[in-house]
Amino acid sequence: MFKKVVLGLTLSLCLVTSAFSFDGKREGFIIGLGAGFHSTNFEYAQDDVSKSGFATSLKIGYGFSETVTLYYVRNASWFKWNDNLHVNGMMGIGSTYYFSPRTRTFYLSGAVGFGDFADLDDDEAESGFGLMLGAGYELRKHIKLEANMIMSTIDLDYYYEDLKPTSFQLTINYLWY
Repeated sequence: MFKKVVLGLTLSLCLVTSAFSFDGKREGFIIGLGAGFHSTNFEYAQDDVSKSGFATSLKIGYGFSETVTLYYVRNASWFKWNDNLHVNGMMGIGSTYYFSPRTRTFYLSGAVGFGDFADLDDDEAESGFGLMLGAGYELRKHIKLEANMIMSTIDLDYYYEDLKPTSFQLTINYLWY
């Protein structure tokens, strides 16, 4: 039964995506993946913590025109702290405005949603408010260089102060459209 459901959903997704997008225009269904580097700063127990590492980006949404897109976004910053693997990021609703409908254009983006901070080795995760502001340049069709600043306010259950990490990310992204 499970295999039939997965097969049906996969076929439906393929039919929908080929019918409504992936025609070389930013209008219609979009999917984006990105990877790069980050620098994350926060204060914990009156110590200033600065970490860097691997950054990831995911976007799934819709282009309303060649210059405006709206999407679900998940950006994450991965780093080691106190010998444990941590991830800080945000997920929410984002939008991008391209200054030109043609390739080789600058763009601005932003997102609002949930910020999160997780210790993956100890299986602890906390969340709060997240905000992302960014700018980028579409180098070639589908390939983008993007810089983002992610700010979060995380309510830590085990600490008396909110954690307020700020991450600066630089990523190369591929956007299917």
